[in-house]
Amino acid sequence: MAKATTTAAPANRSLERRTLPQARAKLRASRSDGKPTRIEGYAAVFYDGTPGSQYELWENFVERIMPGAFDRALRDKHDVRGLFNHDANQVLGRTGAGTMRLSVDDTGLRYEIDPGDTTAGRDTVENLDRGDVDGSSFSFIPTVVTTREEGDFVVREITDVDLFDVGPVTFPAYEGTSAMARSLLPETVRAGLVEFRAQRAKENDPPADPPITASGLAVGDTVTWWIEDATRMSAEPEMGEVQQIAADGELAIPGTSLKLKATAEAPAALVACDCSSDETGEGQTLYLVPVSKLTKVIVQSKDSMEEDYERQRERDLVNSRAQEIFERMRV
Repeated sequence: MAKATTTAAPANRSLERRTLPQARAKLRASRSDGKPTRIEGYAAVFYDGTPGSQYELWENFVERIMPGAFDRALRDKHDVRGLFNHDANQVLGRTGAGTMRLSVDDTGLRYEIDPGDTTAGRDTVENLDRGDVDGSSFSFIPTVVTTREEGDFVVREITDVDLFDVGPVTFPAYEGTSAMARSLLPETVRAGLVEFRAQRAKENDPPADPPITASGLAVGDTVTWWIEDATRMSAEPEMGEVQQIAADGELAIPGTSLKLKATAEAPAALVACDCSSDETGEGQTLYLVPVSKLTKVIVQSKDSMEEDYERQRERDLVNSRAQEIFERMRV
């Protein structure tokens, strides 16, 4: 079953921007007999089930603007500016002044601007007529975001926003997955992906085994542990059989001077590991290990072992994908 997390009005909200190329923005300068020139286009399109209606933030991480995302902004009459290139010095219109109108249809968020007789207004209309400018964009802060898995993809669905500005742009600054595009995304977007990945990995992890106590361990038990000392770091956990347990005094490896102090609070175990230490390929190595470092191994059925393998494989795949994303972000 797919898991989803919904974030409402995060405390560390950041301004975000998305753009559309001409094919979807349908940006133009409109003229009618006896009426002033208008700038018309779509600032955003809703997800309609096709790949072209979603943004690829990173590989296997997409964003969708869902129908209804702008309803509250329009209903509450957000005072939205019409800007060229998101530049506050190049104002084309404003909803609060009645010189820009916003509406929503089945396609997405549409705007109409009545540009003033200003340098910004005249130049923008001229650039639209010449085809020098054909992208469209909007600035927003997402207030309700749902993140979920869909097959191999992580999907970020935006269902409500605070809207700040819309308008034509020279460069659709968000096309594909270019390094520039990724650099324009705020840290909160990346952090949201990392948090979601971590949560899913945690959900897939089996419950942690409680620490073993001396009373919970018996001679003959099979256990695993990690070797972590200055000379050796094991790539995989060691496995062996408990030979002796002590909770008072010292535990020693026979025939050597190696000893480990054991107390009721910190019991120790002597563990034999079949690690083929001699030239014949046969032999045992004895280890002194604090009981707190041991994990008791329960003999599993074949079906249970296969389930554990698939669970580990899924965790490894999630971690690998997250690592790939982080590497690309450094580009």
